[in-house]
Amino acid sequence: IRHMTGRDVADAYPQRASAISTEVACRARNLETARITGVSFELHRGEILGVAGLAEAGQSDVLKVLMGLNPAIGGSLQIGSHSGPSDPTAAWKNKVAYVPRERRREALMLHRSILENTVLPHLKQLSFGGSIVNRTAERKQAGTMARVVQLKSDGLSQPCYQLSGGNQQKVVFARALGASPELLLLDEPTRGVDVGSKFDIYTLVRDLSANGCAVVLTSSDLPELLGMCDRILIMQNGRQSEIVDTDGLDSADLLSRFYH
Repeated sequence: IRHMTGRDVADAYPQRASAISTEVACRARNLETARITGVSFELHRGEILGVAGLAEAGQSDVLKVLMGLNPAIGGSLQIGSHSGPSDPTAAWKNKVAYVPRERRREALMLHRSILENTVLPHLKQLSFGGSIVNRTAERKQAGTMARVVQLKSDGLSQPCYQLSGGNQQKVVFARALGASPELLLLDEPTRGVDVGSKFDIYTLVRDLSANGCAVVLTSSDLPELLGMCDRILIMQNGRQSEIVDTDGLDSADLLSRFYH
C-alpha cells in the first residue's frame, strides 16, 4: 500500500482538522417510510454521521428518504431551512447530493462520456435561460470537478465504461460535488474501489467536512466507519436502535451493537 499510495495503512483516514459547527444541517424526528421507522437524529454542518448495521438493516433506506427517493409516511424531516425533499430534483435544488451504492447500475451512463455524466443534474444551471446548454460552461465545470476528485482519464470525452472502478466512482463524486452540496449522502462510497482511490475519496470527504458540508455515510467496512465518522447511527431490522460516538470505539464494540 505504501508503494501504491505513498502512505502507510495507519494514515488511511485523514484526521479532523476543524471543529463541527453548532448549526444544524439536517434534523429527523421519528422518520418513517415503507422500509424504516423510528429514525431520529440531528446532523450538524461539518459532521460525518455513519449509518451501520447488518446487511439490509435499512442503512441505504435512510439515505434514500433524505434524497427524496422513498417518500416519508411518518415523522418529520428538515434539511437546512427546507422540509424533506419530495423527489431527487428537489433534493439537488436544495444542495443535497447523493452517491448511490451501485455506481454501474444506479449512477452512471456507462457508454456516455465523463463530461455528460458529470454535468447531468446541473444542466439547467449550465444553460442559457434553462433551455440551451452552454457548452463552454459545461466543459469548464466538468474539467474543474475532474481535477478536484483527481480523476485519471484520457479526457472528458472518454466513455465511463473504459475507466477503472475507482475512476468511475470519482466521476460519480464529481457529479455530486458540482452543486457545492451542503448535505452529501454516501452509500458504500469505496465499494469495489482500489486502495489508492480509497485514500483519495477519504481525503475528499474530509475536506468537504472541513468546509462545512454535512455527510451521511453507510459502509460495511467497520474500520472505515470508525476512521471517518464522528457518530454512528445503528439500524436493526429497519429500525434505529441507537447512535454512538466513535471516540474510543473499536470494531468489535461496534459489531456487538448490531446484535443488541
